Amino acid sequence: MNNLSQDQNVRQLEIQSKLEYYCAYQERCTKEVIDKIKSFDIQDQDTIDRIVIYLKLHNYLCDERYSELYTVSKFNSKKWGKLRINMELKSRDISQELITQALQSIDEDDYIDTLLILIEKLQNKFQSLDIYKQKQKIIQYLSYRGWEQHLIYEYLFEKYK
Repeated sequence: MNNLSQDQNVRQLEIQSKLEYYCAYQERCTKEVIDKIKSFDIQDQDTIDRIVIYLKLHNYLCDERYSELYTVSKFNSKKWGKLRINMELKSRDISQELITQALQSIDEDDYIDTLLILIEKLQNKFQSLDIYKQKQKIIQYLSYRGWEQHLIYEYLFEKYK
């Protein structure tokens, strides 16, 4: 019995070590780490909880840090809107409080400027189409990327005055 428990502890330490590297390599959320733990054939909830707590206590895992980095990264690199970022973070089981906090880190002026730049690029891309189809394509593109409808309409129709 004692040998079995000792073997389990050794295995848990090995997995913790692998997860330290996994979390240090790239920022992760709790859901991703739990999925990774389960990929090691660990299903015992107490063991999973112990590993997650260990990683959080040793600052390898922090959902707040993850959500802020994810938000800034997706906004800057992929030009996603707040709705898409919100949806993606929810799918990773990030709390609404942390999502709201992360979304507030996006500067409003930068947000609107990015939207205006996207609209202009899309207008150039779809310039061969008639105005109605241009608007339709731009709305579709921006909606898919999570931009708010009221902002799309406000700034798009301002451009077509």
